[in-house]
Amino acid sequence: MPTVTMTIEEYEALMDLVRSADGSSLMTSASAEMPEPKPKVEPKPQPKVFYNHQTFSDCFVGCKNTYIKYGYTKTIQHVKKLYKQNKINLMTRTELTNFLTSIHVMNRKERKQALSAFG
Repeated sequence: MPTVTMTIEEYEALMDLVRSADGSSLMTSASAEMPEPKPKVEPKPQPKVFYNHQTFSDCFVGCKNTYIKYGYTKTIQHVKKLYKQNKINLMTRTELTNFLTSIHVMNRKERKQALSAFG
């Protein structure tokens, strides 16, 4: 690569020419046109949440009756709906689903005995 020697005056003249052609003046005007930063939003205090979840024993009777009357699929949908409405917690939903699944895979005679044993 060839070496170029020039005086300070020539260098300054060249840099002025580069600045005027390069558009660095545009950069200073662009930075001057930047919008003001948005003000920070103070977070609102969250209200206390009180859960009024039903227990497994409270939901069990209703789910058992729904299973007897409408079947497995409708009962699972009912349990999911209770969970989405925040009426039962995840643990209760899991226990109910596991119970319904274990009952559903039994044959008819075993299922009848199991449902009558649970009252």
